[in-house]
Amino acid sequence: MHVLRLQSGTVIHEYLRDEKVFAVAWAGPVLPDLRRLLGAYFEPYVQSPQGRGTGHHHMRQVITPEWVVQSAGHHQSFLGRAWLPTQLPAELDLDTVRAW
Repeated sequence: MHVLRLQSGTVIHEYLRDEKVFAVAWAGPVLPDLRRLLGAYFEPYVQSPQGRGTGHHHMRQVITPEWVVQSAGHHQSFLGRAWLPTQLPAELDLDTVRAW
């Protein structure tokens, strides 16, 4: 796991296997740049109608066979994670993929 601490106070965990990222997680007062964090998966994520937020809370979950993104938060409290299901190591407990 590689840990990034942004100036904003947000923490990002990158989970790697064979030098390739298979999952990321974030938590902090500022939502990280998801375009940069999700890369090629960003546009399909924002275009997906799944999990639109309601009220003043932002909660979104998009699940596809190739990738999953879960994101939640509100003013100064954001968290989320994303992973590639087919790339997860068999011994990995998905509950440990988090930055909170």
